[in-house]
Amino acid sequence: MDRLTRSGRSGASLRKVLDGCPMADDAVLLTSELAANAVMHSDSKQPDAEFVLRAEIFEGKYLRVEVEDQGGPLGPRVWPGQRPLAWAGSGGRDG
Repeated sequence: MDRLTRSGRSGASLRKVLDGCPMADDAVLLTSELAANAVMHSDSKQPDAEFVLRAEIFEGKYLRVEVEDQGGPLGPRVWPGQRPLAWAGSGGRDG
C-alpha cells in the first residue's frame, strides 16, 4: 500500500467514527496530515512498517488524536530548554 493510501485510510477510519460531528472535516484533515507525516518522515515509510493512530472522543468537548510512528535514525528532537513531552505536565503543558 502506498504512502498516500495509508495516510488517507486513517482519515477515512476516523470519519466513520465522527459521523454527524460538526468538526469531522477538520479532524479528518488534521489526522490525515499527522499520518502523512508519519509515513513520510519516519521509518514508517518502509513498505511493511506501521504506524498507530489513537483517537479519544470526549463528546461535546474535544477530540484528541495521536499518531505513533516507527521513529527514525535521529530519534525525537528536543530543542534547548524544551523537555520531552513525556516529562512535561498534563498534555505537554507545565503545571
